[in-house]
Amino acid sequence: MKIKSILLAATAVVTSVATSGAADIKITGATAFRASAVSAIARAFGVLPNNASNCTVAYTGSNFGNANQHIFTGTFPGISGTTTIRTSWSGSTEGIRAIANFNNTAGNASYIPTSVTGTALTIVGNSITGGTSNYNSGFVTENQAKIAFSDVETLVTPQSNLTFTGGKVGVLTFVPMLARGSSANITNINDNQLRALQADGFLNLGNITGLQADADSGNSLYWTGRNDGSGTRSVYLLENHSGDQGPTSNDRLIEQYRLTVGSNLITSLRRWPTADGNNASTLFNTDQPGNGGYSSGSTLRTQFQQNALNGNVEIRDEANNLILNENASLITVLATEDAAAAIGNTTGPTNGLGNGTTQPRVIAWNGVSITPVTAGGGGLSVADKAKVANGAYTFWSFENMYGYLVSAGTTGATGPELTTFFDNIFAAVQLPINIGGNGLTLGEMSVDRGADGATITDL
Repeated sequence: MKIKSILLAATAVVTSVATSGAADIKITGATAFRASAVSAIARAFGVLPNNASNCTVAYTGSNFGNANQHIFTGTFPGISGTTTIRTSWSGSTEGIRAIANFNNTAGNASYIPTSVTGTALTIVGNSITGGTSNYNSGFVTENQAKIAFSDVETLVTPQSNLTFTGGKVGVLTFVPMLARGSSANITNINDNQLRALQADGFLNLGNITGLQADADSGNSLYWTGRNDGSGTRSVYLLENHSGDQGPTSNDRLIEQYRLTVGSNLITSLRRWPTADGNNASTLFNTDQPGNGGYSSGSTLRTQFQQNALNGNVEIRDEANNLILNENASLITVLATEDAAAAIGNTTGPTNGLGNGTTQPRVIAWNGVSITPVTAGGGGLSVADKAKVANGAYTFWSFENMYGYLVSAGTTGATGPELTTFFDNIFAAVQLPINIGGNGLTLGEMSVDRGADGATITDL
């Protein structure tokens, strides 16, 4: 089905025939797309004349759109009684695994308890504020999530043999980002350089900039990123053409460095150690040195948002032995909304190099750059959207919404409340006001790609 045809089905939010009974619905998956997902959920409950949401909300952290867990409680259109929606954003491939294993411990995730009651949000135009923030009074480990958002299709996950309800709901854009204090000579990275960088975890600075002085300096650009539960990680491996990205591929093994931070300075970069809790990569391979990564996009974003390289960085192996000291640079890939939050922090640390509050910096991908907008709800400029929509800028993926809506009469059968909710949010999340700063709507695209990371073609 053509993208613009898909959009026609989402031009109005669905209101299904009323169903009976209260519902407790759990949602998991992509951290990069959570701001769009929770915007759609909040608006789908309805907005009262005083701009208050028709539900109460509590969430972790200080930012509604970037929270790792939420709880929404209220009367949802088409569902009688009280509906509770709980989110636990764990990463795209981790989320798909959770809904595939909704009835066993492999589907476990950490949720806010149903007993928690928040306060109403304030919804005015693109802005959503309020609710009860910074919830941290205890969590419950539960399964039974049957809805997940994913930055990639199921074909590149360990659950490639399963078929879920749903599909594409938007286009999610990504950007390469340098940490504060990185070399000012780095302005672009191409797919070949990123592939080489992730193979070893570092690359001589001259190989990136083409400058002899950088090559002779002995300094390097280092790579950090997400663990293999992350859709963002799948996207950058597919986009840099790192070979077959099937569900059992050893091409999933890469080298990443973990940051050590003190007083907002990045003091060391350590080859990612094994046995690092939730940061371990175990979905596609056994836990191996170098292959771990941050389990949350918000954690990675915060590292770049709040910290700076100190100019004399310790480089350490996986056992934490000191290898050398150098004036290192550091790069990762973030979704544009996370990147906007990072560069929008204008009160960042002084790194001792005269950079003061210099922000982390987005650079070009294969010679084409887009710049996340930090004001007015974020997003991309009209000109940058055109680069994506027309195929000039390629660092993007389709966002998917999947539901494991099990047939009646089988174990874990789906009730009508979940189907009603799924249909409503599948339509709502595709609307421009909910896509927000995450990328583009399906209807804005003039190009397509047949699979994640595949060649871009005209519609």
